[in-house]
Amino acid sequence: MVDYNDPPLFSVIIPTYNRSEVVRSTLESVQSQTFPGFECIVVDDGSRDGDELAAVVHSMDDSRFRYVRQDNGGASSARNHGFELSKGRYIALLDSDDRFLPKKLEKCAEVLQQHDGDVLLYSQMIVERGMEKKWVRPSKGALEGERIDEYILCTPGTIRTSTIVVSAALARRVRFDESLPWFQDSDFAIRAANAGALFEFVDEPLIVLEDKVGYARVSRNASYAPLLAYFDRMRKTGEISDRAYWAGRGWPCARVASTSNRPYAIVLCSQAVAKRAFPLRHAIIVAAQVVIPYRVYQAIANGVVRIRGRRVA
Repeated sequence: MVDYNDPPLFSVIIPTYNRSEVVRSTLESVQSQTFPGFECIVVDDGSRDGDELAAVVHSMDDSRFRYVRQDNGGASSARNHGFELSKGRYIALLDSDDRFLPKKLEKCAEVLQQHDGDVLLYSQMIVERGMEKKWVRPSKGALEGERIDEYILCTPGTIRTSTIVVSAALARRVRFDESLPWFQDSDFAIRAANAGALFEFVDEPLIVLEDKVGYARVSRNASYAPLLAYFDRMRKTGEISDRAYWAGRGWPCARVASTSNRPYAIVLCSQAVAKRAFPLRHAIIVAAQVVIPYRVYQAIANGVVRIRGRRVA
């Protein structure tokens, strides 16, 4: 019988900053896994509540959990630090306000038995907005032969941090870009694809993404200028296609810009639509996200979830 505990098959990496009051449920979701062969590394990114956070981790009373502290460098820096400390063959990423479903690692272990080498698993997720019905995203994974940059930027496809399980060797080579203010998970996936990773989609929800505050938690504090520069650089180096370039400007950049410069956001979105960066149905949704004020759009989206969402146990 294979011993998955020494070394563990999975290293769960959780970066956190000033989250001691909410991180317990995240840690409990890891401890409750039906697959026991993991270690969990909680990387404190220079929190003001570091003592309290350390106490929460130690209170798990589980030798598989480790608390480490670093100077504040951002979530990407903390994830990269976790990569260097990890012992597992695979890295399972988890944000400090999200949760694994109980069979997350068990299901991933089953899928990974079919693969060797550089692989990146991602899955559906339950989007938690505090309502009875839930939104399950994405509806499908990347099609065979579809570019990952175009899957993420040109379609409703998404690869969120907490869904990612990746070969540890690949994670250490690709690493998270510590200069990006956000979009780090998508960038990591795009560069992993460019590094030759095999992508495998698990067609069932394996995590719960907390989205009660929604998109504004990022966009209100982010500048669109670094993202525009990022897409310019990625296009120049050939790391994204022209279609993905225009989609990146017209969707994530435009959504961030819409909170401070809506006319310019509309220009960015219009350029992307003119370049046919999106399928028609998705173009309508993207345009609505850019043009309609955030709170109004969220109310509409929540109404759609109440009607079309799933009841998930």
